[in-house]
Amino acid sequence: MRRVLKYPLGGGQQFLSLGQNPKIVLFAMQDSTPHIWVETDNYAAAKQVIYQIFATGENIPDHARHIASCKSDQRGTYIWHLYELLY
Repeated sequence: MRRVLKYPLGGGQQFLSLGQNPKIVLFAMQDSTPHIWVETDNYAAAKQVIYQIFATGENIPDHARHIASCKSDQRGTYIWHLYELLY
C-alpha cells in the first residue's frame, strides 16, 4: 500500500528517510516554505535520500539529478530547482 506524505524543505542538504522508490508528486511553496509531496510504499524498508534546492544561476554539482522546479509565488518572482544528490 502507498501513501503521499508532505515534507518541508529548508536550506542546504535535506536528509529524508523514505520508503523504496519514492516518487515526488509535487514540489511547491506553501506558507512561504518549499515542500515536497512524496508517494511512497508504507511497508518498504526506508532508504535515505538527500535533496537540495538551488536558485536559478547557482552552481549545481555534477552528482545531482534534477527532480522538479517551482515558483516562489504566483508572479514567479524566483524559480527554485529541486535536485536529488547522488553519492
